[in-house]
Amino acid sequence: MIPNPARWRMDLNVLLAAGVWCVAGHDLLGSADFVVDDSLHREAVRHKMSPMLHRYSAQRSEIVPEALSAISDVFAIVSSDLFLSADCIIRGLQGRNVETALIKGPDLILTCYDSALPRIINDFDVLIRPEDVHTTSTIMRQLGYRQGRLLRDNLSIEEGPDAASQTPQDYELAPFLKIQRVPHLDPYLNVIHTYLPEYSFMERDGEAYYAQEFDMHFNLAADIELSDVWTNARSLTLPSGTATLGLAPSTCLWFLASRAYHQIMLDCQGSIRMFVDVLAIVRRLHEKIDWDALCTVTRKYGLYPSLFYMLAHCNEFLGPLVPEQVLSFCRPGMDTRERYHDWGDFIPKLLGFVQLSSALPLQLHSDSSI
Repeated sequence: MIPNPARWRMDLNVLLAAGVWCVAGHDLLGSADFVVDDSLHREAVRHKMSPMLHRYSAQRSEIVPEALSAISDVFAIVSSDLFLSADCIIRGLQGRNVETALIKGPDLILTCYDSALPRIINDFDVLIRPEDVHTTSTIMRQLGYRQGRLLRDNLSIEEGPDAASQTPQDYELAPFLKIQRVPHLDPYLNVIHTYLPEYSFMERDGEAYYAQEFDMHFNLAADIELSDVWTNARSLTLPSGTATLGLAPSTCLWFLASRAYHQIMLDCQGSIRMFVDVLAIVRRLHEKIDWDALCTVTRKYGLYPSLFYMLAHCNEFLGPLVPEQVLSFCRPGMDTRERYHDWGDFIPKLLGFVQLSSALPLQLHSDSSI
């Protein structure tokens, strides 16, 4: 069924407001009313925003469906399970002198979000060095993980190509999967069947199973120099107490901001949470971000459009946390390289409006406020 466009856009506005409230604590909707009905609920699932919508709705004293609360519980259980297994994996890798860093969701959960907010993750991303690919694959197999296709019907993994099949164009290994029995998910099986069929949950005789997925990256993207990835990596600590690394705040920002921009504009997937992640990085880490380093990488890889649009809207929603000179530097000029991959402002598409032009740059100038 084709959704009502106006209603769909309203749902997306509510989800963005929920994300901004969870990150920054202010309410974009003010006194405007909304109802957390099945339409909004399912849109929240698609954008991986269910826990944020739950928290936002509850603080506004809206009626919160029981299923929305249950989905938050489900992903709190999944996150706990993944971090517990990550502790074992990282200690195993460190025992073989493999350097590790958390990237994407796991890093953000530890550093950018309230510990009581179960940010949805359905996989766990770890960065290793290219020379450690073989050792990593060996340790993952020793720990019971397999690379291949998940066969839900018989709770098994049909093994596929291993690390030896990787080509120089790749930047991550094929996902490592392991089927886990998770008793704490048993009470939520009805909600899982109804709202989360695309996730790797399985059931047998009333018992819940989940396929853990660990994505082992040996770069952030093709053709990125490793010195731009690992430089100034910061110390992180898993909930278990195990020490590991995370990307430098500036690296974390340019990587996830440029990634979010391209996926929103090209992949047409549920992406509000990706922008909220960028807001969270700027809100929590802006005092630690090396803005000069970010500008250097912007120039080196031609990230002007993606970082300009993302950072400009960060200031719009959070206040002037990104220095004006950084926005001015990132603003695309007429040089061909600076307009590379310039598809215009991402917010209209994020909120469900038709993009009328491939490049509609924001009219932001050094003497203007956002």
